[in-house]
Amino acid sequence: MKRNVNTLPDYYTIVSSDKTKRYVELALFADHSMYEKYNKDEETIHKRLEDIALFVNRFYDPLGITITLVYTEVWKNGDPFQVSTDPDQTLSSFLDYRKGQIKGHPHDNAHLITNIKFAGIVGKAYKGTMCSFDYSGGVDVDHSTDIRAVAATLAHEMGHNFGMEHDVDYDTCKCPLVSCVMAPALSPQLPMLWSDCSITYLHKSLKRGVDYCLRNPPKTFFTGSTCGNGVVEPGEDCDCGGIGASLCGNKCCDPKTCKLAAGAICATGDCCDLNTCRPFAKATVCRRATNMCDLEEFCDGDNNHCPGDFYVQDGLPCPDEPDDFCYNGKCGSRTNQCRYLWGESAASLHDECYQQNVRGSFYGNCGYNPVSQVYPACKQEDAICGRLHCQNSKERPEFGDPSTVYSGYSKVLGVSGDEIACRVVRTTFTGDEPDPGLVPDGAKCGADKMCVESKCVNRSAIMERVQKCKPSNCNGLGICNNVGNCHCEYGYGGEACAIPGYGGSINSGPASDKEAFNAFMAMFWLVLVVSLAFIIVSIVLKKKKNIWLPGKMWKGLRRHLNLQSLVRVPVRKAPPPPTTKRQRFNDLNAAWNDPPVANVPHASAIPGTYCPPMSSPSGSSSNTSTSEMLGKIAQLTHENKRPDNPPPVPPHKMLSGRDEKPPLPMKPPVVKSVGPNSSDSVAKVSVRELAAKFSSAANV
Repeated sequence: MKRNVNTLPDYYTIVSSDKTKRYVELALFADHSMYEKYNKDEETIHKRLEDIALFVNRFYDPLGITITLVYTEVWKNGDPFQVSTDPDQTLSSFLDYRKGQIKGHPHDNAHLITNIKFAGIVGKAYKGTMCSFDYSGGVDVDHSTDIRAVAATLAHEMGHNFGMEHDVDYDTCKCPLVSCVMAPALSPQLPMLWSDCSITYLHKSLKRGVDYCLRNPPKTFFTGSTCGNGVVEPGEDCDCGGIGASLCGNKCCDPKTCKLAAGAICATGDCCDLNTCRPFAKATVCRRATNMCDLEEFCDGDNNHCPGDFYVQDGLPCPDEPDDFCYNGKCGSRTNQCRYLWGESAASLHDECYQQNVRGSFYGNCGYNPVSQVYPACKQEDAICGRLHCQNSKERPEFGDPSTVYSGYSKVLGVSGDEIACRVVRTTFTGDEPDPGLVPDGAKCGADKMCVESKCVNRSAIMERVQKCKPSNCNGLGICNNVGNCHCEYGYGGEACAIPGYGGSINSGPASDKEAFNAFMAMFWLVLVVSLAFIIVSIVLKKKKNIWLPGKMWKGLRRHLNLQSLVRVPVRKAPPPPTTKRQRFNDLNAAWNDPPVANVPHASAIPGTYCPPMSSPSGSSSNTSTSEMLGKIAQLTHENKRPDNPPPVPPHKMLSGRDEKPPLPMKPPVVKSVGPNSSDSVAKVSVRELAAKFSSAANV
């Protein structure tokens, strides 16, 4: 159950900001001294163990770690080993006993509660051994009637399992109280918070992978169905674990009734906002992808719970490592796994090293059985899928704690004759996660083959076991998930990512809280915004710099696209403007100094030649042909005859550039002659002389 982190110290954000959920499946054992202490009342002891686990969860819940009690055991018939006052001997014996209980009652961490008083201490545990098959646990004394004090001791010892050291002093380590959980000695005041030193230790351990087995939510709970056990069960909206409202840290929950507080819509779930007691907004990420083969899940805006955990379909190529394949939500890349164990400079080695896996030793095998401590050998065809061999200059891996991760190397000769150091890692981690020191499932081991559980199998056999979905079904806009549906990119949806949508899938929830993508509306708003911006910029440039942007852009466009042919260029220059104002009814050609227009009259405006009516001669036949009649009409008048020669051309001479009229011919003079007998008599004129004068006048 989430807590209101606003009441916690600021340095808690180092780990609380990490959205990864971690679950410690806790097993508690009560020895025979506890059975005697509580009057052999087994039910009372079980109830006390439950309450201790609930209060331990209160310490770890703000850190994003949920402590869940999955198994309890009371030794009412005596102790299976000697529980002594020697804490080291008791711890070693208990951890050996625990190994035999893991198979029947799987758990991540176990603690023994005893009434035997240890010498000078109230608890003991190994450091950095969380998830270890050999050492994940501790022993604690039931030293107080106050359950919270015993729970604080168990939380302290579990802190050692997480890799935390004691708080040296509170001048170096920050602690808001008199003492914090990892104080080296008990304090009269109950410690309720972690120091910043403890948070730093935890953060480093989580980065090294100490939480390797804590990613899977528990499938079973030991606690019974009752309000106050810290588990939300059917009929309950929430459960504060039997503590009051002031300590619950969840204002959305009524701790007495395990129901919603007044006005609250939700009180639990990864999609419930405990600040508002309402579901988070649509498309809020409630579970982030942990690697390239994992998929994110989103809140739908109505439900307070996150959808199930979905991932890329088994057998599909890894998105960023196409030579390897996805399996169970992880990519089977050997190189990436080597870097995870040894650091960023590490890399996977060649086949020569993997031939060590057929020997069945620490330096080469197909697994490790921690119970029998046997290293099974690989078959020849599976050798490349066995123990992972890495190349790295470091002597120790960065992964895990030295007490739980063992490393070594063997040397082989490469193809070139050089000696190669093949480094391997073996862990004793428990849980559902595969051994990190083995070749990861999904690694390529041949043509269309992949490693699964240290065996090289055909990829087609894996694909047959999953839901039918091909990447092409998602139109290149999504990827198939492990239940055969398309997980779409943002802006697309539907079964094939072929229509506008919210992204995500029908399983993971919507990836966007926006309405479905509408291409038409998007284009409309884009054009509108760009147009308004262009108009504003054009106006500003015109006012401030006298630059008309549209014209400038048009000129540049014409120049770059060779659009000059589209511009109409006049055949001749425009004439100068008229020198005088045009008067009404004036000729426009005259106003613009152009020659006058020659107006050609229409044929209908010319009067035709008068043609007198014709009468047929009496007695003539009415069968006269048309051609004969037309011939007679043409012979009626002399004017209708077509001339045989062209008309004469009058003599002329070239005029000057001005529009001058030719001079008229000179009028012949009239000569009077006076006879001898009369003063008025006309003189005789020679015809030849007169003709010569007319001829000379015409030639002027």
